[in-house]
Amino acid sequence: YFKVQVSKEGYVTKFFEVKTEVPQHNLDAYTFSFRLDLFDEEKNLNVSMLKKPVAKVFFDPIYKRFQYDDCYTARINFDLKKMYKSYYELQEAKANSIKKNKNGSTSMVKKTIQ
Repeated sequence: YFKVQVSKEGYVTKFFEVKTEVPQHNLDAYTFSFRLDLFDEEKNLNVSMLKKPVAKVFFDPIYKRFQYDDCYTARINFDLKKMYKSYYELQEAKANSIKKNKNGSTSMVKKTIQ
């Protein structure tokens, strides 16, 4: 197995696994295209589920290509959807808080007593 990790400072790191075992009679050069979205780190977001790969890839000898493990993807997507829902709720709460502070903030004036 190979672990392909994608990271960027200020963003949550994700990774996926590739099982590179190919039957002897299918030895050749293969490519596998993928798309992996990263999102901003969010202080109160539980990302513990990202300690598991977000996808698993294997060589399918019937189709003679690398492809996603659909069963694993279905299981992990359930957890990912819950995490993203929490992420968007936290982002919305943060935006509302900033908006409220801009519109309803009171400035404090210091008075000097002589």
